[in-house]
Amino acid sequence: MVITAEGSVSEEATTCNALMEAGLRKLHVRKPHASAAQVKTLIREIDTDFRDRLIVHEHHELVEEMNLGGYHIKSTGNAPEDTHGKHVSWSFHAFEEIQACSQTLNYGFLSPIFDSLSKSDYQARFSIESLKAFLLKTPHFPIFALGGISVYNVSSTKALGFKGAAVLGSIWQQTKVSDRLTQYQKLINQA
Repeated sequence: MVITAEGSVSEEATTCNALMEAGLRKLHVRKPHASAAQVKTLIREIDTDFRDRLIVHEHHELVEEMNLGGYHIKSTGNAPEDTHGKHVSWSFHAFEEIQACSQTLNYGFLSPIFDSLSKSDYQARFSIESLKAFLLKTPHFPIFALGGISVYNVSSTKALGFKGAAVLGSIWQQTKVSDRLTQYQKLINQA
């Protein structure tokens, strides 16, 4: 999975379309400082055929309004009372948060697994041993690795017991659409 950059980046919608044309199943639209209108503008620039693959982190009202794929909930947030059968995922930062979660989820993100590529002060929180032990217990929904995922470590996420990985910095630190797409393909090939 890919998560959009927090801020504005060049050719973002073009990149999103190219990634989904290349097979990306879920694009998480995460724009914590953007207004609903700004998020709407980005979504309108993404091909309507891909709307069911867009998961929004903020401005959840856009899910129904624009017929998007679903909701992503922050660890401190609450899921909508009625999700209308849409996708629901959640962010977690501790094993205890996952164990305490009683929501029906499609999957959750656990982070940071490795030192972040996009946030200099966001360091890995878990040991390899604790991750393996926890993920062996098979939480009641799939858990995806997030934080510092790169072509150099993406293959280790499955060995740790994750169902997959979500990336942000690996993609958006590239400046050209072609380089972002190449990076995505490298990640898929390594996974």
